[in-house]
Amino acid sequence: MDALRRPLAALMFAAGTLLAAPAARADAPAPARVDLVAAETALVPGQTAWVALRQDLRPGWHTYWRNPGDAGEAALIDWRLPAGFAAGEVRWPLPERFVDGPVVSYGYGGRVLLPVAVTVPAGARAGDRVTLAATVEYVACAEICIPLTAEVALDLPVAAAADAGPAAPAIAAARAREPKPFPGTASAQVTDDWVRLRLAGLGHLAGRKPWFLGHAWGQLDPGPAAAARADGGDLVLTLARGDLKGQPLARLDGVLVWEETDGTEGAWAVSAPAAPTN
Repeated sequence: MDALRRPLAALMFAAGTLLAAPAARADAPAPARVDLVAAETALVPGQTAWVALRQDLRPGWHTYWRNPGDAGEAALIDWRLPAGFAAGEVRWPLPERFVDGPVVSYGYGGRVLLPVAVTVPAGARAGDRVTLAATVEYVACAEICIPLTAEVALDLPVAAAADAGPAAPAIAAARAREPKPFPGTASAQVTDDWVRLRLAGLGHLAGRKPWFLGHAWGQLDPGPAAAARADGGDLVLTLARGDLKGQPLARLDGVLVWEETDGTEGAWAVSAPAAPTN
């Protein structure tokens, strides 16, 4: 587990309740149904196949984004793939924000698909069948938070061509909700207590309730920006440092989210070089 992830034992409160697993009940339904789905009906040698971890959550439950915020943990997928196959990183759709007093977390309710690109080796043989399998560790929260493990597998044929499968529209929609890279210039000034993020040309968003979701846990407080202002046409956000504020910060990666005039949310993925300031 890397330094930017909390061990589960260190997680404190979610929805006002200590992280804990309830007493086992044989008749208790699971918080989520978890499986793997594919965008196409077959794996084509030498091409990329899009698959997704699908989580169907019971009403009132949610799971977590890559940075869970104040509670929870992001899903971890430990792949078991045939020789020559390789899985990329999870492509995270824009999450919801769950706010309960001072507790702010980022995640998903209902049905969520987490897309992953799987590279199919050129030497895969048409006519074979291939099993893509993984162990998934995730946390589901409602009034309590429960760490869970799921074993998932997807069996697909290898073929010279493939058609769109039943899950293709949902995977495409999840991929479309991954924020696109900000095409402008971004920079950040850093102290022990705050980060001042400047985004060129986005000053018009200062009044649109902008919020910045850091990719890595602990770099920033997960709450909204302490201040947002326009400066010479640029958007300047003052962001409070998080639990890891004692660590140096050379680059700030995350997602800028704002409220559109129609009530929907706009988003850019941002990567800003960060420099210390007095």
